[in-house]
Amino acid sequence: EGSVYGRAYSLAAYMLGAKAALYYSAVEAYGKMDPWVNQYQFGGNGDGQLVYPGIPGSRGFTAHTPVMSIRVKALRQGLFDIEYVKFARDAALANTFETLVPNQFSWSRAGADYEAMRTAIGNALGGGP
Repeated sequence: EGSVYGRAYSLAAYMLGAKAALYYSAVEAYGKMDPWVNQYQFGGNGDGQLVYPGIPGSRGFTAHTPVMSIRVKALRQGLFDIEYVKFARDAALANTFETLVPNQFSWSRAGADYEAMRTAIGNALGGGP
C-alpha cells in the first residue's frame, strides 16, 4: 500500500494544478541513523527517505551507489500516470483519473486501479487490442 501513496501524490498535485513539487529532505536518515535498519521519522516509516546509501564495503557494494527506494519508484510511476492523463485529455477522452483521485484527501489505495487507468487510456488511444 505504501507505494500507492507516492503514486497518488503526483496525480493529486496535477489535479490541483501544481507545476512543481517539493519533497522535503529526501535523505533525512543519513547521519542520524542507518536507513537500512531504521528510518522512522516524521511520524512514519520511510518518510523523508527517497534513496539509500550504497556504501563500499557494506551490504555487498563495491562503490558509492545510490539505491532507489520503493517510494521514489512510486513517485516516478505517478509522473508517468500524469503523462497518460495528458494524452487522454489531448484526445478528449474521459478523465478516468478523477475517479481514482477525486481530491487530495480521498484517493484509491489499490495499485491495480492505477494500472487499469493506464490500460484503459492506452486502449482508447489505440495502443491495445
